Amino acid sequence: METYGLEKLGIINAGAVYRNLTPAQLVEHALRRGEGTLSNTGALVVKTGKYTGRSANDKFIVDTPAVHDDIAWGKVNRPMDKARFDAIYAKVTAYLQNKDVFIFDGFAGADPKYTKGFRIVNELASQNLFIHQLLRRPTADQLKDYLLNGNVKNSVNLPNVAQEWSGISRVCLIHQNIPAMLTKITSILSAEGVNVENLTNKSKKDYAYTMVDLNSRIKDKVAEELRAIPGMIRVRVLNH
Repeated sequence: METYGLEKLGIINAGAVYRNLTPAQLVEHALRRGEGTLSNTGALVVKTGKYTGRSANDKFIVDTPAVHDDIAWGKVNRPMDKARFDAIYAKVTAYLQNKDVFIFDGFAGADPKYTKGFRIVNELASQNLFIHQLLRRPTADQLKDYLLNGNVKNSVNLPNVAQEWSGISRVCLIHQNIPAMLTKITSILSAEGVNVENLTNKSKKDYAYTMVDLNSRIKDKVAEELRAIPGMIRVRVLNH
């Protein structure tokens, strides 16, 4: 079962995992799971109980030197120390074990200068529907560019990476940001006599993304050797 990298968030042994479903699919799941009902206009109606607002007074931000001077601290933006956040985070991830979850990968901010990528994980389909409407979805062009060329823009976990084609095939690798990964990747390709035409490697915190353009197509066993490198998360081969 595809987990879409939930393990990186500490969520393991999840039940069914759904990612970026359409509104119609989310409504169908919500109805099937008894989360709400349809109104006479066809809209999904969910009873939230006593929690009817967004609880603005319950918004906390981990206060670190990197962000301290950029936050307007006050009644709405309240500081929290990292230890307390980690304790709450551990409770949430433990609670989500063995549960069905709904993932939304998207963006906040229409201006590309300020756009930020987010991954939202919800227990309820109706919650995920709310997020689907609140945040921005990847455009068709962005999805096409990733599927056809491997280029990444405004990802939640990965850096922005774009590379013009300069070979016959392209290998796109998502891996941990650890030493000697490039050496291991290029060593496997070199051992097979494959010439590297171009290579781009960028990292974002704990993860890195590498694109390698080659002058020939690679064999399936080479791709499997790349996947077997410790710290490798995903390998995708594209042919031009």
